[in-house]
Amino acid sequence: KHCKYLKLIISTANPTQPTAKSKVIYPNADPCTNVDQYGLDALTLDKVVQYKYLGINTSTMYRTGSEKQKHAIATARRFKGACLNVSRRGPDATLLAATLWTSVAIPSILFGCESIPFSDTTIDSINRIQSQLFKAILSLPISVHNFVAQTEFGIPHFASFLYKQQLNACLKWMQLPNTRWAKLALKEHMQWPQPSPYWSYIVSLKTKLNMPVLRSKSNIRKHVDVYFRKMLNIEILRAKLPSLKPLKRLKRAPYISENNLSSLLVGIKFNYCPKIQCQGV
Repeated sequence: KHCKYLKLIISTANPTQPTAKSKVIYPNADPCTNVDQYGLDALTLDKVVQYKYLGINTSTMYRTGSEKQKHAIATARRFKGACLNVSRRGPDATLLAATLWTSVAIPSILFGCESIPFSDTTIDSINRIQSQLFKAILSLPISVHNFVAQTEFGIPHFASFLYKQQLNACLKWMQLPNTRWAKLALKEHMQWPQPSPYWSYIVSLKTKLNMPVLRSKSNIRKHVDVYFRKMLNIEILRAKLPSLKPLKRLKRAPYISENNLSSLLVGIKFNYCPKIQCQGV
């Protein structure tokens, strides 16, 4: 009924098994008969309580989101170890680790997360893992402030990557013609008797970023960057470290390298140094 109401056609084709049937989620496992748009070729689809998609057990929207967030945290932890391991073999550990994290780890963590509402707890957990990676690269203790990745390496907060990907995906779906399934599904999220969890999440992001309308990718990038730069500067002022000043933009510090003096300089900036004579400098 749901698909008939939206004038949608369920594809039963499987590239690997042409004779296999698609599955649809339903509270019980009774078979479901689907009729095409012409009322012909009735197909029997298996109803399942859950199925696996992108490696995640998909069932209710809440459970799917929960599983996907756990998967994202686990992926971040795996890539943290991989980046530390591989960076020891490169010409410059700091450059290699930063490149691997932004070019390989972040896309892998965010894969398939365009429509998954992320909780603040999950975002903080992944951002903490990101900070731990770059603290380890510079041989800094775990107690050093988590914004070291932003101030020294120019790596944005994890939520910056997440919000840009999710809002860009929403903008793309909104710009599709009304005949496309993704656009129809998005409109249903928006026009339901009450907003769906996904649309409520998107509205909360727009409110947080002070962005009433999704205009373009450049507009989204600007609002996200401004918001997280403002939050970073608030953290810097709260830390009350004399060597750190509010930033106008994120960029990699020129002294960051695998040289021991680089680690020493960053340690002094963050009021930490293994040599007692450097404490508090």
